[in-house]
Amino acid sequence: MSNGLLQLMYNTKEAEAEFRRVMLGIPEDIEHYIVGGAVRNSLIREFHSQDLTQRDYDQVITKGTKQYEKYLESLGFKENPYPSHQDVQTVYNKILVSSEPNWDYNDYIVFDMHTMDGTDIAYNIEKFVAFTINGCAIKGQDVLTRPWESALIEVLPGAIQDIKDKKLRLNLDGYSEMSSNFYAMLRFISVGFSAPSPEEVQMLLKELPNLEHARFERNVKKIWDYVGGEGRARELVSSLGIDIDVFNEEVVKAKL
Repeated sequence: MSNGLLQLMYNTKEAEAEFRRVMLGIPEDIEHYIVGGAVRNSLIREFHSQDLTQRDYDQVITKGTKQYEKYLESLGFKENPYPSHQDVQTVYNKILVSSEPNWDYNDYIVFDMHTMDGTDIAYNIEKFVAFTINGCAIKGQDVLTRPWESALIEVLPGAIQDIKDKKLRLNLDGYSEMSSNFYAMLRFISVGFSAPSPEEVQMLLKELPNLEHARFERNVKKIWDYVGGEGRARELVSSLGIDIDVFNEEVVKAKL
């Protein structure tokens, strides 16, 4: 393992430059954390030399939300007009290309923010995170300035070891917050993580009927794109011993 900074991944050099600009300028009185895939994927690279797709940067703000939003706006970020799935979620993005952009992750840098003033980072991860491998955080002010071993906050016990072992375990307090986590599980399995226990797989499966129509369609397309097509996605489901069509919304709502 290195003893340097956590080496986050970026789609483009422009995205890296913009991320660094934001993180290095965060006002000191804002409590701001990088969480989720940005931290997890960086640790996967650290332990396994494996690069995974980095689409956005999950963040939690526990103090100074309005100040942070104004700070982002001063740097040219705009709030995403699309509605979020949770009242505490806000998405900001910034165009990184001079030509007319498409909705493509190479054209934007996207900050997916949970704005939870008055809470702490432990509460946010314990309540909203589905898998232990997403159970770490690092302060935005630290991610580019402090060695990651001293800056990393391991909230969920065993989070770092589960990343080292490429093992999926549910966070029982947070897995039901997003009904799409069954599809997230398939994405992790497709890149070499072992499946959760059969009981935990069934727990995720039973959440699927709660997924609203638009998000159901979006998640099905996302999993097919991520794992290499519909056929590969169905192979992964079959390997788990599941014999219903989890990609058909009518079937899911009728049989689960």
